[in-house]
Parts: sequence; C-alpha cells; structure tokens
Amino acid sequence: MRIDWKGTIIPKVKELLDSFSYRPTLRQIFYRLVAALLISNTETTYKSLSRATVVAREEATIDPLAFQDRVRTHTQGDYGYQSPGEFVDDMLDQYLSMVKSPNSDEPLQI
Repeated sequence: MRIDWKGTIIPKVKELLDSFSYRPTLRQIFYRLVAALLISNTETTYKSLSRATVVAREEATIDPLAFQDRVRTHTQGDYGYQSPGEFVDDMLDQYLSMVKSPNSDEPLQI
C-alpha cells in the first residue's frame, strides 16, 4: 500500500496538531496516525513521516515550530552564552588575549 503523504497524511497531521493544547512530539502524532490505521507501526514509516513533516514545515504547510523536540533541548544558549553574538565576542576576546603583537607584549589590536 502506497501512502499519500502530501494529500492524506499531512492534512491529518495538521488536524491532529490543532487538537493539542501544547506542542506534541512527532512520535505522539505518529502513534495517533497508527491508532487511526492510517499508517503502519514501523521504523521505516516513522522515518517517512519525519521526512514528510520536514518538507511540510519547509513549505509552511504546517507550522515550522509545531513539534516539541525533547531530544535537542538547550538552556541559556550553548555553553551558557545568551546569544551567538555573546559567544563570538567571548571567543574573539580569548583569541586576542593569546595573540601578541610581534614588537610588544601588548595584545594585537584588530
């Protein structure tokens, strides 16, 4: 049986997403679709659903932030930085503190 991801499954995914009062995980949506007998409970089908929802999010058919991702979480940015700019500034400061001007003990000025 060939699954019509774009015409049947993605519209059902949108409907399911609208029924939640929070952002569900992709796995929660997957099991709802399995329970509705729309797709089979296999790893291959799960991966296909994942790919189909990526395309749907890229095309803005469904909200790009529709799913909660409990695996890739972060707090206060990478390594405790609040923003990418703060990280870049700190790395530049560290680099400049290690680099000395050839004729001086002063840090190299850029």
